[in-house]
Amino acid sequence: MNMFSEAYEAYARSLVAETPVLVQGNVLAGTDGVRINVKECYPLDQIVASLVKKVTWLLHPDHPELVAFLRAVRSTVDASHGDTRLAFAFVFDGRIAPFADASAGLGWKLVPAHFQQLRAHPAVAGTLVETKRLQLKETRRWSKR
Repeated sequence: MNMFSEAYEAYARSLVAETPVLVQGNVLAGTDGVRINVKECYPLDQIVASLVKKVTWLLHPDHPELVAFLRAVRSTVDASHGDTRLAFAFVFDGRIAPFADASAGLGWKLVPAHFQQLRAHPAVAGTLVETKRLQLKETRRWSKR
């Protein structure tokens, strides 16, 4: 990855050792390989809540801890209401049953640590995460005239 002076000046505060970041830029493929010219860089923990539109929880229907998981989700959502939608689906014999969207009143402010904690629950077979489309900010230098 390359981060030129203009981007570094704007986003250097986001570059902290051992801290994940979201990088946006231009992907360039050349004879020397593929590289990214970084245009924007954000701490992942701070931006993820604004990017995730929907989380679908894929669940083991016969797991003895399923009810405990659903209670944990409800408790988490009640503690951090937001715009991320929730849906649920069961996995039967490696196949996913139809999805059921949760009520719009159960929007969640996704916090990465809480997501990881719920994701690690044994009743969870997986997740589908739908995000907003990422777009680079226009700069004066490259804007249309």
